[in-house]
Amino acid sequence: MTSLSLTFTSCEPSTKSKLSGLWTITRVEVGDQEMTPNARWVRFYDDGTQESGNGWQQHSIGTWQYDAKLLLLKIENTNGLKDPFDAFQVDLKGDKMSWYRAEEGQETNIFLERIDRIPASEGDQLMGFWTSDSAVLFIRWDKRYVWSMDTLRNAGIYHVHGHRNEIQFIEEGKPRSFYSFSIENDQLELKPDSGDVLTFTRSRELGQ
Repeated sequence: MTSLSLTFTSCEPSTKSKLSGLWTITRVEVGDQEMTPNARWVRFYDDGTQESGNGWQQHSIGTWQYDAKLLLLKIENTNGLKDPFDAFQVDLKGDKMSWYRAEEGQETNIFLERIDRIPASEGDQLMGFWTSDSAVLFIRWDKRYVWSMDTLRNAGIYHVHGHRNEIQFIEEGKPRSFYSFSIENDQLELKPDSGDVLTFTRSRELGQ
């Protein structure tokens, strides 16, 4: 999601309440490209403050203001860079909302839906213990991992791509390894750029 910023006058609470609440971004279009982030959400409060994040990680806070007559929305993330672009034109229809504006000469369209709880990203679902016949993979909340295979053990940090199901494992002094991944019914598949697919099962007890 692009950075957002805000300088509008306040609007009536009854008007603001139409936008207040928790929203998830379902699609982002920039020019002719789709650039939808994974599990991106934003929460608007009636007091004019807002917060946003991806999955279980909140990373932005600030304020928001809405011009109900012109249907314009501007958002300021006070812990981020100032937004150099104009306000978003808003199209609000029930539990669906769209934002439109030009950014660097390209039309940007953002589509949102109202939700009841913060969505988990694909990366959030990776956390925990995973086992196979010959390996144990522990993916921790603090972006570190431990991968034990027979008598071998490697550890380091990991990074999940923000727009696709890809994880990279980074072990000090070694080349980074990239895998596409999928999770279904407590089964994890890691597919490297070349080689065999690795299959793991979620485990809730060590040794299983």
